[in-house]
Amino acid sequence: MKLLFKLLLAAACFIIIALSIASILYMRDILKGLPSLSPLKNDTIPEYHDLSTSVYSNKDELIAVFTVTRQKMIAFKEIPEYLVDAVVLSNDPDFYQRKGITLEKIVSILPPLPFGKRNGLRETGQTITEELLTPLLPDKENTFQHRLELAILTMQAEKMFTKEEILSRYMNRVFLGHGNYGVEAASLCYFRKAAGDLKLAECALLSGLFHTPEEFSPFINPDKAAERQKQVLEVMVKASCITQQEAMDAERVMGGKLKRILRKGPGNIKTTRNNVPYFVEYIREDVFREYGKNAIYKKGLKVYTTIDLGFQRQAEMVLKDALIRLNKDNPVDSRIEGALIALDPTTGQIKAMVGGSGITGFDRMNRAIYTHRQPGSAFKPFIYTAAIDSGFTAASLLNDAEISYGTWKPKNYEDEFLGTITLRYALEQSINVASVKLLNKLGAKKAIDYARRMGIKSKLDNDLTLCLGVSVVTPLEMAAAYTPFANSGIAVQPMAVRYIKDYEGNLLNVYLPKQKQAISPQTAYIMLDMLKGVIERGTARAALRNRLGREAAGKTGTSNDCADAWFIGFIPQLLTCVWVGHDKGQISMGEKMCGGEIAAPIWRDFMLNINHRIPPASFIRPNGIIETVIDPFTGMKAAPYCPRTKKEIFITGTEPTGSCTIHLKPRKVSAPPKIPMKTEIKDGIAE
Repeated sequence: MKLLFKLLLAAACFIIIALSIASILYMRDILKGLPSLSPLKNDTIPEYHDLSTSVYSNKDELIAVFTVTRQKMIAFKEIPEYLVDAVVLSNDPDFYQRKGITLEKIVSILPPLPFGKRNGLRETGQTITEELLTPLLPDKENTFQHRLELAILTMQAEKMFTKEEILSRYMNRVFLGHGNYGVEAASLCYFRKAAGDLKLAECALLSGLFHTPEEFSPFINPDKAAERQKQVLEVMVKASCITQQEAMDAERVMGGKLKRILRKGPGNIKTTRNNVPYFVEYIREDVFREYGKNAIYKKGLKVYTTIDLGFQRQAEMVLKDALIRLNKDNPVDSRIEGALIALDPTTGQIKAMVGGSGITGFDRMNRAIYTHRQPGSAFKPFIYTAAIDSGFTAASLLNDAEISYGTWKPKNYEDEFLGTITLRYALEQSINVASVKLLNKLGAKKAIDYARRMGIKSKLDNDLTLCLGVSVVTPLEMAAAYTPFANSGIAVQPMAVRYIKDYEGNLLNVYLPKQKQAISPQTAYIMLDMLKGVIERGTARAALRNRLGREAAGKTGTSNDCADAWFIGFIPQLLTCVWVGHDKGQISMGEKMCGGEIAAPIWRDFMLNINHRIPPASFIRPNGIIETVIDPFTGMKAAPYCPRTKKEIFITGTEPTGSCTIHLKPRKVSAPPKIPMKTEIKDGIAE
């Protein structure tokens, strides 16, 4: 037993000695490879060797260049005390108390877990000192070695520099958006004044840009910038740096200044090449998130995108002309705006993106991406898809008659009710009451499940108003969610970048379509055929009048009181979503300003202008679809004496088996009865 104990003790000692030697050797290598802190010894402008990022179209045409270097160093005493307090409190509140590396940080070196936010503001687990030192390390990945190297450098820097020196170097080097490094360059860009002249409100806004400057830029996201500023002021109040009254005064001051800042646009900025501003800003955010701020402005990336410049120019022109016409007769002071996004429904590649009437210093919102508006009846296809999958057919009958659900009474246009109508007719003519009754049979939860699987991500209300499209969505969402109709039931995520290379031409990443089978090919085809009817006979007929000369499908949508007008239309190779409305929701564009009247014509004009570039193609009918002649009054197989018959398609096995039992013998009529047909049926709630 003693011998065994001695052997175990010897083995343990051997292991400890071996691990100690290995640790010493590992630490020696780590220390040998650490970068020098000498670049931080002098508070001067570092020597940058920046390489601009180039952005290309789908035909490799240069469309944009991201370049920087705007940096102006200032002495620490020139930085306002308000700005220093705001930055420290909202980003690293323990900065002054911490010496070297803490026990908390030692523990964090082992597992790759950040500490999360502090005071509801912090977006990174790094301290101010660590952020200052991170650019010195070649390896930016969150590996154990990287965290260990950063911890050692932090201890060295805390011994070498005072807190004031660390802050000075940090605030003179931090990236603050739009190509600006340091608070002086950023102050000149955002406020057109030196940092030393900044007031409390401006300091709070500027400090909110640390870590995620593009997201909280007042030029790109003024609402987010204002909210961030408010959070910073709240933190300063809690720390007793300012009073509650000072915070309220600062918010009020900046509320008025923010519009003036946006109207002037960025100051002290060399214009970078950007021929497709809405789209380029969209992909800039994607590349920024994946590769970081240093890479996008300094590493010479080559970004090859999906945008088609020919399609893009036509989209810009058509939307701009339409908005000019609409605003001539605009009944309110607020300007009518719009958005158009076109993508390949088989790959999700974005071919055109227009986020409004044009980017200016005041208006930089990409409405194709960020505008959440009620889609009206453009939401109905998701409900009808759920119905087809639940055993309904295009020939199923719905009762369009007055009904109440508690205190809510859905309405059709001018309180007209059409009686018994088919599912197809209800969708083609966008009949509200019949559609609400259909949703009531299905349940809102089922319809939401289908909308989700097809691509809708925004919050959806779980009640019958879902049928009228009152839950807000974005044009990009709607475009993505319609792809299964054009793509045999396969949903694809929108994509803007094909591949990225480094400055030497080495391939860094290739982006492939992200696809999933959302609904069956048969259900998709039934829905496609009904959406073709919207263009041929339904609410979009008046706008299109079969001028396209090829197979197409789509759906109109109008929100309450004509506040939003939509049309999502597609051919096999291209799907386009158009939205028109006011930036502030719930403002009527005027009577009859519905999707079929103003959004569908924009789609029509865009398609007519690019039609010659797209070869003719037809939608593919999958196996499992059968065609049957029916009586549209009964939804049954047509009998010899039915006054009106119609060819209808069904998923095999769902076609009617029985024949019409109403029209059993001929009868004398002056003309066969017709199902009422209107070019557009709307109501005061939603079209």
